Amino acid sequence: MVNIDSEGVHWISLFQKKTKDYIEIPMSDTAIEIYKRFESHRKTTGFVLPMLQHYCNIFKQKFPQIRGTKI
Repeated sequence: MVNIDSEGVHWISLFQKKTKDYIEIPMSDTAIEIYKRFESHRKTTGFVLPMLQHYCNIFKQKFPQIRGTKI
């Protein structure tokens, strides 16, 4: 989840799977720009960024020896 504090700093907030620790990571300006660029995608799909499935399929076509491998 992304939170914005009172000073306008964007933070990525999450729980680590293994330790269950809560962490907050400040976002860089570039990360904020990318995050804002995909706002309409986030609202329609619920995902922060588009899925890379299309690119994985192209990669598997070019390298057929890895077809059964999960990426």
